[in-house]
Amino acid sequence: MRVAFKGKNPGLIITVDHVAAPHARPYEGLLARAGHGNTFRHPFFGDTDVWYAQPFRPFVWPAVLATNQDVARDVDAAVDEALAAAGFH
Repeated sequence: MRVAFKGKNPGLIITVDHVAAPHARPYEGLLARAGHGNTFRHPFFGDTDVWYAQPFRPFVWPAVLATNQDVARDVDAAVDEALAAAGFH
């Protein structure tokens, strides 16, 4: 996670390392195309002649929803601490 204070979209940014978690984007549903329901497709054990529809198994977004108030409080505290350390409070 990182906090951005400038640019087009200031706020908290959550990223997932595609090397450490290569299935994160499809499981979360980030690669979904409109009209394809709640699944993503992939070759069945590498066989590109047989494709399998795998259901999404989101893990990041449910965690965000469950902890968003705590995260907002912690980000506010970190920003206040940084401002105080810089002499702005």
